[in-house]
Amino acid sequence: METKTLEQAEKILSYFDYCYYFSKYDGRPKLNNKFKGLRKNNLTTEQTKELETFLKTKSNFKMLRQLIKYKGFKFYTTDDDEISKCYGWYIKNWNDGSTTVDFEPLDEFTESDLGHIRMYYYSEKFGYKQL
Repeated sequence: METKTLEQAEKILSYFDYCYYFSKYDGRPKLNNKFKGLRKNNLTTEQTKELETFLKTKSNFKMLRQLIKYKGFKFYTTDDDEISKCYGWYIKNWNDGSTTVDFEPLDEFTESDLGHIRMYYYSEKFGYKQL
């Protein structure tokens, strides 16, 4: 990635409270690699315009996914019998200075959509660890 473009993508990520994508969403391939995020509610008009312009280009989504993969957490969700699994990457912009793992938006989404009640995140030190 070019430095200028990478810096722009990092700036765009900062306009979200959290972002994620599923690299494999069980039973719904159209959700694979689809960028999702919650925009901060205090963006200026200029920031909103910059964000919307950036998101119009398909290749920019690829950059955002690469940044999430590089800076975020690898995770998967599963149902009780661990047959259905969804894998992905997640990043949160901690406004409170915390660096703990917080997957509440994903948990609510996959639980209501697929009945997934377990969530795991990957740590270099421990491998996959359940939340």
